[in-house]
Amino acid sequence: MIPSAELMDTLRELDRIYNLDSTDNKMKVYVSKLGLIELCGWIEKAIDSIFQSYITEKALPRETKSCFTNKLEKIYGFSSKNLRDIMILAVGVIGLDYIESGLEGDGIKDNLYQSMNTLKKERDDAAHTYISALTTYESPSDVLSRAKAFEAHFLKLEKHLKSFTT
Repeated sequence: MIPSAELMDTLRELDRIYNLDSTDNKMKVYVSKLGLIELCGWIEKAIDSIFQSYITEKALPRETKSCFTNKLEKIYGFSSKNLRDIMILAVGVIGLDYIESGLEGDGIKDNLYQSMNTLKKERDDAAHTYISALTTYESPSDVLSRAKAFEAHFLKLEKHLKSFTT
């Protein structure tokens, strides 16, 4: 998985700006929206990295790996449906069941999927609207908390993925 340190640093810096006495409300909205978009970008890259690394480590023909990469590049976004599609692409439905059983055993499957879907809706709203006087977003510190939760969930997902044997 890609490191989260740069994301966490960015979110901390956005939170610092957000909390400055001189930061006006409009600037708070700007940095909050940016924090949301940064987290979403990291999630997309993290998911791709987890599965790309998994496939790269396998003793598969180059053509098979290339086919996986080409199909992965055509899956946009990070909804639970997209994550499940990527898992099926990488490990099939038996692997999907194995990984999801592990996540359920960890007590995070439903939370991970629900969190992804909620964040996807927030991201879509942020990306497809403009900032008005009524616009609000979570503070960067709240986004940072969510980022830490996603990182923990993805580490567990990666652990289950790597323990799956075909």
